[in-house]
Amino acid sequence: MVDDELVEQLRQAYGDWIQGNPDPAVALLADDVTWALPGNSAVSGTYRGIEEVQGFWMSLAEHLRGLEVHELLAGGDHIAVLNKVELTAG
Repeated sequence: MVDDELVEQLRQAYGDWIQGNPDPAVALLADDVTWALPGNSAVSGTYRGIEEVQGFWMSLAEHLRGLEVHELLAGGDHIAVLNKVELTAG
């Protein structure tokens, strides 16, 4: 079960990532992580495993203009993050 401490660690890791340090966020990923982005955009898709997720994050960072975390939702063994991402064109 996800506890409040883990949610706070994730919130801090997002802050670190926004500041250019993804390492704390990567350290929180489970080996079998699934990162899903619904929709029909250039970044939509499902990324599985630490390497795929980290690779996605690196490509995203190249075009990142802004990232705002709105809410972290925890239930059972899962955490969902609702955020707004702004990317540069091209």
